[in-house]
Amino acid sequence: QTLKNNEHTFRMNGPQVYKTAIDVVPKCIDEILSKNNCSIDQIKYLLPHQPVPLLLILFEMDMGTAAGLGAAGLIVFFVSGTRMRYLGTSVVITLALAYQMVRTNPNRWERIIAFMDLESYKQGRGWQQWLATQAFGNGGTSGMGLGNGVVKQMNLPEHHTDFIFPIIGEELGVFVTMGVVLCFVVIFLIGLGISMQASDRFGGVLGIGITSALIIPAMMNLGVTTASLPNTGLPLPFVSYGGSSLIFSFAMIGVLLSILRRSNVGDVTEMPALKQKVLEVRL
Repeated sequence: QTLKNNEHTFRMNGPQVYKTAIDVVPKCIDEILSKNNCSIDQIKYLLPHQPVPLLLILFEMDMGTAAGLGAAGLIVFFVSGTRMRYLGTSVVITLALAYQMVRTNPNRWERIIAFMDLESYKQGRGWQQWLATQAFGNGGTSGMGLGNGVVKQMNLPEHHTDFIFPIIGEELGVFVTMGVVLCFVVIFLIGLGISMQASDRFGGVLGIGITSALIIPAMMNLGVTTASLPNTGLPLPFVSYGGSSLIFSFAMIGVLLSILRRSNVGDVTEMPALKQKVLEVRL
């Protein structure tokens, strides 16, 4: 939200809006399979339409978000029953185009080179990731105390958004950082459980798509900030500063809860009798 000419102006991040396009795919799959005399092979006709929102993101020079949503889309098609030869062809074409886009862009290619040797490029393209590794080292097990971090005072770019995870490690220590990772593992397990218990095919595929759209960017962010992946700008869901990312992340969690509400989880007729002394945990 910005204040300009005494008027309130709201700005939404484009790639976050395009995440909703992943929710359209399960509905299209459900419509195709619900028609009479339709086979699972007809899902292949939806594959050419998936790059449309990804191309819109690439026009904004955001290759990281496009890669994350593309992977989530492929997972949706996979769990829907698309044959591997169609998915394999899509993956090969996507990887070839991605390599071409990286190789012909000096900025992206220099990030790859710097990622291979951060120590040699710590004064250039590798500065951000090199400082992130220093932050984790400074924090140790117990951290330096909330607000007492040093690395964020050393001109670490995007320390409140894309690189918030190293700041957590420096100020709060390794146990808190592992707790953050554990929270995403719990979100993944709960999302997977809700999808498996959905009352219909649409709810199950939609749940898998939403879970993938949340977890894959989180995994990419953790990989970048720990110098395990080349540098790319992706926020950490629910943690990074930013209104649009937080709004759409909570919206996707709300849809997951809606799927859970309409599922058969918690049906009293399925619960075991108390005298049988059986403990059953349901997601």
